[in-house]
Amino acid sequence: MTYQKNFDVMTKPIQIYLDSSDFSILSNVQKHPTEYKEVLEYLTRKRNDGVITMHFSEAHVIEAAPTSPDAIPAAMERFRIIKKLCGKNCLIHPIDLWDIELSHQNLDPNNRKKVVRNDGNWMPKLFDLSEMIPDVEKMLVDDLKNLGRAKRRIYLKNGKPTALAYADRSSSYLGGTEELSRQLPLNIGALNVVGKYFIGKATRAQALNALQGCFADLEEFGRWYKKNWSAASDLSQHLRSSGNEFKNKLLEARDKLDNLMKEGIASGSSPEKLQGLFKQTFIESLPANSNQTINKNTKASDGIVDLWKTEPGMTCTVTLAMHVARRSVLGASPRTPSHSDFPDCYHAVYLPYVDIYRPDSFMESVLKECKMPFSTAIVEKLLKLPSAIDKIILERKDSVN
Repeated sequence: MTYQKNFDVMTKPIQIYLDSSDFSILSNVQKHPTEYKEVLEYLTRKRNDGVITMHFSEAHVIEAAPTSPDAIPAAMERFRIIKKLCGKNCLIHPIDLWDIELSHQNLDPNNRKKVVRNDGNWMPKLFDLSEMIPDVEKMLVDDLKNLGRAKRRIYLKNGKPTALAYADRSSSYLGGTEELSRQLPLNIGALNVVGKYFIGKATRAQALNALQGCFADLEEFGRWYKKNWSAASDLSQHLRSSGNEFKNKLLEARDKLDNLMKEGIASGSSPEKLQGLFKQTFIESLPANSNQTINKNTKASDGIVDLWKTEPGMTCTVTLAMHVARRSVLGASPRTPSHSDFPDCYHAVYLPYVDIYRPDSFMESVLKECKMPFSTAIVEKLLKLPSAIDKIILERKDSVN
């Protein structure tokens, strides 16, 4: 069964999710064959015509980030091409997407629009920017409590600091502006707004919006690595560390399976029988068999739930990860796992929510094994992307004729 997306056949742009390697190639097309420049020109033209939109995610930002100070120039080029192609079209953070899915908010197809944003906000909701900018008003009010009644009347009106209070006392807070400029990706404009906020000439909401704008502008975000390498690079570590951990877990699992095989053979079982048993156990554990899975969180009358429908993004990620694990653990000649396996599975959370999904060649082959029930076109090579887009355009035209 294929679950079709809910879109206007001709007016809604084709939504495309590129592989991180695509942004790396397109950021430096002069070092690649001419065909890649032609793809960049094609994508730019179709984007400008409103035929397609390309969306970036937190995973793209993290993978574009530099791994060392020497890599900052190349990373800046990657940030620029993401900004050029996607603008502020992004997808909500995977944590927020999983929250929507697990609360079954996506049971109504129209609610899938919650996944797509046009404000460039790729950070999770848990990342509270308000914690990064102090509440100057509260700080002033707390300071003024220690003054006599006459002074408080001068500096407070209806419980709020007056302009005089800001003028006389907020100078001690201005050092916080300089610290923020070092610790956060603030451009000159944002720094100006934050500075006005510290002296009472801008609201805290305006200051937060200015900071959010710098995170949403990937070039500004990239410059943060130049200003404060340690603070910026810390934000980029979680995906890479998770990738290394996933790789190590797969290597450990392979060692354990080898030991089980040796023990089984020593006790008289044939290698073929053991491999068959391991494979059957793997198949039975797949989310694809969720029609036989009881979900305790579901209030459906029969208690049976199809995870492809209720939690499509999460089920894609888990299914892909399990197939990658099978390739790396089961079989006589398993592949060597890579630190990029986890990030690639992490990206797959968005597969059900776009029209075209671009994985790398290995993940494309694994996705074929997953047999995911979505209409999303999976394009295995960047150079094949224009023909895949043209095909969808033609199919949409045919469907309305």
